[in-house]
Amino acid sequence: MKQFVVIGVGRFGSALLENLAQANQQVLVIDSDERTIQHINDNRLATYAVVADATNENVMRSLICSKDRLKCEYDVGIVCIGENIEASILVTVLLKEIGVKKVMAKVTNDLHGKVLEKLLNIGPGGDEIIYPYKDIAELVSMRLVRPNIQEEINLSADHKFIRVSPPKKITGRSLVDLNLRKNYELNIIGIKSQKSDAVDFSVKPGRIIESGDTILAVIPNAMLDKFLKED
Repeated sequence: MKQFVVIGVGRFGSALLENLAQANQQVLVIDSDERTIQHINDNRLATYAVVADATNENVMRSLICSKDRLKCEYDVGIVCIGENIEASILVTVLLKEIGVKKVMAKVTNDLHGKVLEKLLNIGPGGDEIIYPYKDIAELVSMRLVRPNIQEEINLSADHKFIRVSPPKKITGRSLVDLNLRKNYELNIIGIKSQKSDAVDFSVKPGRIIESGDTILAVIPNAMLDKFLKED
């Protein structure tokens, strides 16, 4: 189990905490507002929640490091500080200095993000910058343009994982008849039927695709629109 430290609890931080709590993760929350921390403790949204100045290096080391203050005990640090860009940048630098393995920072605008890009190790498996406004806009536009897509995750520069409702053109037909791998280079991982919450990960070639199914698959980026397009 990974250990998370979340600094700053606004709307984004609160939503993040609720999801981490549902996943039973170990989370330390640091915020300067006493009422916010009291609310978190009362509702058991974190393992630990403390009122502290996250811009103070000595305070941070005492909270997230071992007793000798030399070894960081947390895997991921998430900076959710809102409008105070200076504090956000300072806390981000402190987390890197202290030795948090992965730092994620929420930014409020492009300039904020550009500054943090210079400070963080951005890349696969590395630190991340979170642009909530861009992410939401991308999600909404994706649903408008590709309504069949329930979820998509970039696996590489060329391929993505998709969770998708089947296009009408493939419903009522068997997988062997559709030959999705040849026609769209689509590799099915599993299929979830509308009639059951279970996902079938051993899909038989004779399986008929129904309109209520959910398909889990990997597909080249270049083939996605072709697969979704109704002929």
